[in-house]
Amino acid sequence: MKGPNFFFIREFLGSQSTNPLENLRDVQIPPILDRWELAPGWWFLSFLLFFFIFFLFWLFAKTWRNKKYRREALIELEAIDLRRQKTGDDLVFLQESQTLLKRVALTAFPREKVAQLTDLEWINFLGRSSKKSRFEDPVAEVLIDDVYREKLDQPLNHHEIKALLRFWIKNHKALVPTRPNKND
Repeated sequence: MKGPNFFFIREFLGSQSTNPLENLRDVQIPPILDRWELAPGWWFLSFLLFFFIFFLFWLFAKTWRNKKYRREALIELEAIDLRRQKTGDDLVFLQESQTLLKRVALTAFPREKVAQLTDLEWINFLGRSSKKSRFEDPVAEVLIDDVYREKLDQPLNHHEIKALLRFWIKNHKALVPTRPNKND
């Protein structure tokens, strides 16, 4: 084996030692990082997530506080209906329901716009403030006419009236931001 290729092979083999494990080194383990040694981007993302969660909690609490009058009105509506079931007096049911609606409206809207409303203007206001045409039905007319009568001409459909009142209490769009009382 003579020639130029043999020379390179012999040089290559001659430069290597006989023990192939001689050039091996131990495995280098990276240093253990502290848990708080994060990159600045992760810190920024963590703070952003924290403030987002805080903002959602604050928004939920504010909404919950602002809708307190609605929850109380719905509870009172149930109490009015229970009294009607016990006594069977439809006129008292209508009067108390109308009073409840007026109080809720005075809580959610400016007094100047709500206090003087009566009859058809009142029903139109209820329809406009809930943005639905449910107050154009004959059921809503009972809230106008039958409150001031001494005796009802026809039997009252309590379920529809209660559903209508419940709908308005839940769905009206308040103009005045409600603030909780200092006593709450």
